[in-house]
Amino acid sequence: MSVICNNLLKAITTEIILRLRNESRIVVWYGGRSVLGVVNDCLNILGGKIDYAIVEEDKLDEPAINYSWTIPLVNKHICVDIRKSSILFQYHIKMNQPKKVTQDIISILGNEAVYVISSKYSEKMIRLLKDKRVSRDNIIVIASEEESITQSHSEMSLKFRGLRLLSLAEIHDAEFSMLCHFKSFCEKNKLRYWLGGGTMLGAIRHNGFIPWDDDIDVFMPDSDYERFIDIYRDTENYELLHYSKDDNYPHYFSKLSDKRTIIWHYDYPIEYVMGTYIDIFPLVGYPSDKEELDMQWELEHLTIAEWYWYKNMTAILGKENVPVSGESILEKLTLPKFDSSEYVGQVSVIHQKQWVSPKRDFDGFIDRKFESEDFRIPIGYDSHLKERYGDYMTLPPEEKRTVHSFPMYWRTK
Repeated sequence: MSVICNNLLKAITTEIILRLRNESRIVVWYGGRSVLGVVNDCLNILGGKIDYAIVEEDKLDEPAINYSWTIPLVNKHICVDIRKSSILFQYHIKMNQPKKVTQDIISILGNEAVYVISSKYSEKMIRLLKDKRVSRDNIIVIASEEESITQSHSEMSLKFRGLRLLSLAEIHDAEFSMLCHFKSFCEKNKLRYWLGGGTMLGAIRHNGFIPWDDDIDVFMPDSDYERFIDIYRDTENYELLHYSKDDNYPHYFSKLSDKRTIIWHYDYPIEYVMGTYIDIFPLVGYPSDKEELDMQWELEHLTIAEWYWYKNMTAILGKENVPVSGESILEKLTLPKFDSSEYVGQVSVIHQKQWVSPKRDFDGFIDRKFESEDFRIPIGYDSHLKERYGDYMTLPPEEKRTVHSFPMYWRTK
């Protein structure tokens, strides 16, 4: 089974929420903007609020909360105007927002307020508060974002003590075996699939893994993908990860995972542990009209931004305390069907570029050697890879030949 770990800032936010949820005094914040965004969302949902956020004099024109047209603590690839999302506008922007003030507010409020200070600034601020005769009882010092992440990583590293790290060759072997299992299941159940992304590219350019790559991607038409989710049953070695099967699973697409191994995604906002995996992406329809394509692209990214915001809120507050459901978010993502569309593509935040392919590229398949077995790639692979990667047969410069570099281990000591 997969093991889901805490949101990287859960310790900070939980402490603050417990201390501030029923706080009747004015609350003044002095700390990181990303943390403030998450804490403020949680407090707003629970009926609390932060009244003031102290900023430096020269930063009064900057937002107190770091929106950056992205959602704090979600997949780093998302960058959309979240004002266009009804959920994010209501719960992340419109609700009680701290008023930006300078340190002069301390002289005005004094002991009428409680001051929440990041440990990163605590020495400076406690000295200032003391000079203003603010009682130490009115000061809450919290771990900085950096300290919280360091502590989380330290705790997680203990879980892997004594486990043996997989080499890249062992990772390839484990993932290739899983890909063979996936292929066998799809062919037995007459499900369409193709190697996708860098795996398709690896099959064409390298007859196997891109030498420095450490993951596998596959594509399935939306109807086959949904049937796969419905009929696949976990085996002794493999399990299917999907949000419909596990409330803690953070992603909107599925993965097939090897239960004998562990991979630690140490820099993900919702820190979790599971086995090495295959990413399984559904292919859906896309409009041929550029304006309609832009609208669908924006809808997808707004919905996915809402999804990761929701997963972060539920990781901290619990599903029962979040006023929206994951199902209601994903229901909005009603996309054209693969089989009835002229153009098709992958629903993903990984790609900033709007790539779509003519469906005729996927109207059939050819077998292509990947390592020691033949696997299906789309019949129009050349057109598709050129759209995705340009001159795909030319190797990238060495400095760009990078792996994900997440440590992977055998589960047995």
